[in-house]
Amino acid sequence: MASNTYYFGIEMEMVVKPHPKRRDQKKWAKASRSAKGDNAELLRLYETLAKALGKDNIPCKVIDKVRRPDAGAGTDSWLVMTDTSIIASKDWYPMEVVSRKLGSTERWRDEFEKVWRVIDDNFEVNTNDSCGTHVHLSPWFGWSLKQVRKLSKSVFFWEAEMGQYMPPERMIYKYCLFNADASKDPKLHSVYTAAKDKDFRTIYEWIDRFGTERELAQALSQGREVAWNFRNLLGGTGSVEFRRAPQVKTARDAVNWASFVITFVHRALEKVPFAASHPGDGQFWKQLQIGARELGDDVKLPEDPAELRGNKANVTITDQENE
Repeated sequence: MASNTYYFGIEMEMVVKPHPKRRDQKKWAKASRSAKGDNAELLRLYETLAKALGKDNIPCKVIDKVRRPDAGAGTDSWLVMTDTSIIASKDWYPMEVVSRKLGSTERWRDEFEKVWRVIDDNFEVNTNDSCGTHVHLSPWFGWSLKQVRKLSKSVFFWEAEMGQYMPPERMIYKYCLFNADASKDPKLHSVYTAAKDKDFRTIYEWIDRFGTERELAQALSQGREVAWNFRNLLGGTGSVEFRRAPQVKTARDAVNWASFVITFVHRALEKVPFAASHPGDGQFWKQLQIGARELGDDVKLPEDPAELRGNKANVTITDQENE
């Protein structure tokens, strides 16, 4: 398999309510009211979406994430699940939709569009800042130490530039802070500060001193609530998770952010040199565009990068984030 092929998955958190055009809306609304305080009823509510996706030849399961937190790891079907960290106001209900394990060279954009068409047919969709979008990714043959080093170097090198494409609220949100800012390791703080102020070789040398993927993953992610979560390399999905993407409400939003992460990781592993200082304005997006051309047809960045920042939370809710 070619080196430009990756496994990935996306987790999309949202709040929903029955679509007013549904013929059985009254019946569903009654079920929704009982679902408010009853996890079992809420799971049955999700069955409506799972069955609708199944009719469109998209396998989907309803999962009780409260009881099975790793249920979505490496599955061959889409998942709909509850997540107690999503805050839903009156008449809205929390929902997390998780993709199956996808290959970057598959026809996955069509699948995203089908899923979102079914969601829109059944729900009104909204978001707030207790919701987020997370993209998991791994190379086709899994992560090697060399690859983890390359990705982590690019993560630190491009952090300031990446911030230009993120909604401002995601840059400072306490559950997806940049890894160095969230770390309790004073050494990481000092080497990253030195790298930003003077020479990125200081952070490259710090990364290279770790002798295994496990040691480096633990140093990069002391907890999982960071922008780049490497802790799945310690066990579980075996993926690296980007947690800073904003809420998505359309297939296009989901495709944009999945493509952004796939392209960034690809360029980190394949092409980008590790310079001592930044190459200049505009180089970050140029590198992503080059990477997108090297990948499959379904990996497509928006023509206007400002589109990535276009999804703002509609309701301000602080101090919450998903597991």
